[in-house]
Amino acid sequence: MLREFDLPTSQREAAQAWLDQAYPAVAERPASTVIMIRPAIGPHPFDVYMVRRASTMAHQPGVVAFPGGSIRPDDGAVPLPLTTEQLDAWAADMGEKPGIAHRFIAAAAREVFEETGVLLTKQESLMYGPLAQAREAIEMHRLSFQEFMEGNSLAIDLDRMGYRGTWITPDFLPRRYRLAFFTALLPVGQEPFLASTEAVRERWGAPQEFLDRADAGEISIVVPTRIQLEELAAAASIDEALVATPRHVKYTPAPAASSPSGFVLR
Repeated sequence: MLREFDLPTSQREAAQAWLDQAYPAVAERPASTVIMIRPAIGPHPFDVYMVRRASTMAHQPGVVAFPGGSIRPDDGAVPLPLTTEQLDAWAADMGEKPGIAHRFIAAAAREVFEETGVLLTKQESLMYGPLAQAREAIEMHRLSFQEFMEGNSLAIDLDRMGYRGTWITPDFLPRRYRLAFFTALLPVGQEPFLASTEAVRERWGAPQEFLDRADAGEISIVVPTRIQLEELAAAASIDEALVATPRHVKYTPAPAASSPSGFVLR
């Protein structure tokens, strides 16, 4: 079933120019984002963690989103606790070559650590003083995530992570991404905080709560984020949220008289 979403007014001029005369698309930047989840007390079995992006950000300022960011060249060197066969299975779900899938997964864990201070590992007794120093060094490129993980004998806990699909930014936008979504269960004994200047507010909440707030105009979310929240709102358990959802989605603008901006994304 084809769904249509109102195109933000700020993107209307670029969409019209692209529809009038299609021009070569800017190359997609590979990136990862992580939906951290934790058990909840309430009607929904889990909460998700979201942040409001700072108004100074070049890409999607002010929107409410999940932590994440672009892949780095050295993410492929981060050790993963996977056999060749297991990595091949992740790659098949993601529709990527194993080496690319490796980078997406490693970037997901690194970005969560940089932005929230949470390490997606099985270790529960972590020294938070040295950890904070390492997090800052990794964010500032003074230390690689690989060096940090190997130097502390740490491993990403992939048993509590899941892949939920890749979304590709429309061709007409000047900044484009190939964004892989992951879910990850918050490790025991850890709690996220605003460790980066990229976000100005944080909040745990049920997926439907964020959808309701977006519908009420209290917060702004983009289409891929909405789809993730809708699917997670329908999930009956954490285990269901961690199940792989193999897909690649690319959407395009189209004129629509019914839209406030005069355009929709399909």
